[in-house]
Amino acid sequence: MSKEDINQKLKELRELRGPISNDPLFEYDGEPLDPAFENWHQEFEKRDPLVTMIIQGHVLLERDLNAFIAKAFKNPEAIAGTNFYWKVQLVKAIHPIGHHPGLWRLIDLLNRLRNLVAHPLSANNSTMRITILNELREGIEPSVREKFNRPELELDDETLIEMAFAYATGVLGSMIADLNNSQSKEVVSKSP
Repeated sequence: MSKEDINQKLKELRELRGPISNDPLFEYDGEPLDPAFENWHQEFEKRDPLVTMIIQGHVLLERDLNAFIAKAFKNPEAIAGTNFYWKVQLVKAIHPIGHHPGLWRLIDLLNRLRNLVAHPLSANNSTMRITILNELREGIEPSVREKFNRPELELDDETLIEMAFAYATGVLGSMIADLNNSQSKEVVSKSP
């Protein structure tokens, strides 16, 4: 997003919200008032597309976990605020044993990769990233490749991660559909 695009969005926001005094995000003679905004923008422009893909993939994965939990539990609000790990454990507890082997390991690896890029605290971050990607390649890649009918494909990191997220969210989506079908059958069988 260019500086002009950002200024246009800020202008649109100002028109929606009306004038706001002392707001550091609004322009003054075409320039942001707060140098921190400019710093943020410069950092944002340097973002790594692979990191963006990992974060977005994780958001979609969590969305599907939430959708499954909302369908599977009579009172899903009782577990609102549950972190990603426990959402996975809840869905795993309901999921039949032996179906979709490797799914939970795949989700664990994708979550570890997301945590690594979202919270880069360690000096050996790149080593950990390589380790996780190698684990994805060694343990998960064959089943993911088979699902996409591409067993001969030599996968780069981006394609591997994209396929892994697509596979995981696809399985969760089919689990939600199965849950919807079984719930609608229950409703029909209980009808007078």
